[in-house]
Amino acid sequence: MPSAIGNLTSIRILELSSNELEGEIPKSLGNLCRLKELHLGHNKLNGSISEVFELWSKCTKNNSIESLTLFANKFSVYRKTVQLTIYVSSNQLNGSLPKSFGQLVKLEELDTSNNQLTGSIPESFGQLVKLEALGNNLEGVIPSSMGYLTNLLSLQLSRNNLSGELPLSLRECTAMCTLDISENNFFGAIPNWIGMSLLKLKILNLHSNKFGGDIPLEVCNLKGLHVLDLAHNNISGTIPKCFYNLSAMTTLANPDDDTSEYYFPTLGDSDDFLVGDNVKLVTKGREISYSSILNLVRIIDLSDNNIQGEITVELTRLLQLQTLNLSNNHLTGKIPSKMGDMKDLESLDLSRNQLYGEIPASISSLTVLSHLDLSYNNFTGRIPTSTQLQSFNESSFIGNQLCGAPLLQNCSVIETTLKGGKREWQGYLLEENSLFLSLGLGFAFGFWGLLGSLFFNTPWSIAFCGFLNRIVLKLYAVIFEKF
Repeated sequence: MPSAIGNLTSIRILELSSNELEGEIPKSLGNLCRLKELHLGHNKLNGSISEVFELWSKCTKNNSIESLTLFANKFSVYRKTVQLTIYVSSNQLNGSLPKSFGQLVKLEELDTSNNQLTGSIPESFGQLVKLEALGNNLEGVIPSSMGYLTNLLSLQLSRNNLSGELPLSLRECTAMCTLDISENNFFGAIPNWIGMSLLKLKILNLHSNKFGGDIPLEVCNLKGLHVLDLAHNNISGTIPKCFYNLSAMTTLANPDDDTSEYYFPTLGDSDDFLVGDNVKLVTKGREISYSSILNLVRIIDLSDNNIQGEITVELTRLLQLQTLNLSNNHLTGKIPSKMGDMKDLESLDLSRNQLYGEIPASISSLTVLSHLDLSYNNFTGRIPTSTQLQSFNESSFIGNQLCGAPLLQNCSVIETTLKGGKREWQGYLLEENSLFLSLGLGFAFGFWGLLGSLFFNTPWSIAFCGFLNRIVLKLYAVIFEKF
């Protein structure tokens, strides 16, 4: 791009996308104070753009740019009728986020995802509605000034090196629908204000951090929650019984929901459409990236924590839940018999706990279940017969005392062994009891036959006592001589 392009100071729209442009973006673009739209996507441009933003922020007449697209790879066109959007994801941008972003008072949407940005999050961000900076190397804490973004709908900072506790000021972001700070180093207890102030949350993704303590009961106030991912933390306590209050997981989505447009993209005749958040979640044993269908997803993932207690029967009231992952905890007790009521369940992982008992027959009625893992528990008995359960691999059931298809272990052999073992045990107990009875009778007869006669016969009794007295005196003399 020629630097002389900066001389076109009256230009309003500059559309240069889908060409073979290469090299750095000229700094002279910062002179275009009347520019409203700049589209440079699908080129081979590189370098820093922060100085361009610096120059725009110094325009004597406030820069009124409305749309800026700089995506260079596979990203779709992203436009929306907002004051300013900046979409620079999946480039190879490095350095820190420009502080001049905070001077762009009309900035509402910023996506710098999947770059190589470092440093900390700037203190100010205009009037942001959406901030996506996932997949970078950002460090430090979430600034408390983030709480001033009272119109913030989406905050996505996953896959960075951020740390600290969540700032209390975030509770002021009452419009927030998505909070995704997964795969960082945040610590402390999960704040209870999340369930007291962020009542519009649909996505709460905190997995792969260092959060500890119990799951706050206030989370149950998030009636619109579709995704609750707390996996890979240090969470303890029990599964809250109030989870059945998560009504978005018990009923179908409400078409009158005022945030539904945020998740359902509307494709029209133009390039103007709304793209939902992009969130990576683990379901069916693998990580899947969700975006446009995010509003249709229902997931609870509490795996790899220190959660104890039983699987509450209240959990089975989440009839719209599609993925339930409770693996790698310290859960005990039996699988609730009403688990079969969760007809939309597609993925169920209860592996590596201390669950016991038989597998409920109702699970065989989960016809859409495509991923099941019950391995490494203390389950016993026959695997319920159904075409559904028998379609899974042996690995879904190993580490238990189960039998029947798909395992090769024949139930009749186990049952025969158990019955035989029971008979052998009963025979052993009978023999053991007979032995103790014989010993007892022998002792009784021996005592009364030999020693009893000594005590009841006076001459013999006197002689026996004298014999014992002489032995004691000799032992005393020997011990006295030695010591």
